Amino acid sequence: MEYASGGELLKYVNEKGGLDEYEAQGIFYQVVSAVNYFHERYIIHRDLKLENILFSDDMKLVIKVFFIR
Repeated sequence: MEYASGGELLKYVNEKGGLDEYEAQGIFYQVVSAVNYFHERYIIHRDLKLENILFSDDMKLVIKVFFIR
């Protein structure tokens, strides 16, 4: 498992009180790309939620989708 020092997306959204359109668009694009990566390898993520989407660092620009195989 990799270390993601940026924390959970849920905590970030709650602290900010929401996301602006462009920030949400960037995060959504990364989530869809991650799910596409899983599906290309015949992997299904059955617990996709904000708690399982983590920021890779404190800049909060790059996400990692957490799952257990």
